Amino acid sequence: MTDTWTQHLAAVAIGTALLALSAHIQVPFWPVRLSMQSFVVLAIGLACGRRLGTVTLLAYLAEGALGLPVFQGGMAPPTWLGRPVAICSASCSPPRWWARLPTAGPREAS
Repeated sequence: MTDTWTQHLAAVAIGTALLALSAHIQVPFWPVRLSMQSFVVLAIGLACGRRLGTVTLLAYLAEGALGLPVFQGGMAPPTWLGRPVAICSASCSPPRWWARLPTAGPREAS
């Protein structure tokens, strides 16, 4: 039982290390910046399977959330976390004028 946990823990550690390294390997592509992370994510999924691959990617995101420079360009959490939170809060909350719209009264029978 402990051998499988150790193997899984080693696979997660190796996977997150490979992801962190592949984030800094640039592929010459224009007009968008591209790194080797796409290849490594696919390789992790093929090598580890669905569950262990998901755990590996969540551990990688947790490392980045802790402030480690694992993302492309070494982005810190305020940079990569701020945009999605702002977009979601702007798009999910109803505008103020929506609450002030008059509601339709009871319908009259014709």
